[in-house]
Amino acid sequence: MKCTIIVFLFLAIFQPFGLDRIENNTFLYFAGYGLITTLIILVNVFIVMNLFKNFFSVENWTVGKSFFHSSIITIFIAFFNWLYFITFDKTSNLDFSFLYFILLTIAVGIFPSMFSIFFLYRQ
Repeated sequence: MKCTIIVFLFLAIFQPFGLDRIENNTFLYFAGYGLITTLIILVNVFIVMNLFKNFFSVENWTVGKSFFHSSIITIFIAFFNWLYFITFDKTSNLDFSFLYFILLTIAVGIFPSMFSIFFLYRQ
């Protein structure tokens, strides 16, 4: 839930990457990106991490695995954000590629990912 709020607030306040061109229902549109982020993380936590318990075991966890895991999540979020964009953005006249959406997702998600890794290893 925190991810949804962070993504929504970031997009609503700063309106980066041409989002200021969205004309209708901007807050609802921004909430969609937050919802996508939350769903990807929930699927990861409740399904993927349970299917691959050995990979995610605390005893074998490393900074490298954290980075890899964050990168995979970022790619999935970027993919579904891109699908959301090409499906629902009909007013901004922007044409972003999937690669561009990966870069956008990294730009938005780098700080929460770094803080998560930092706090994980402080414990």
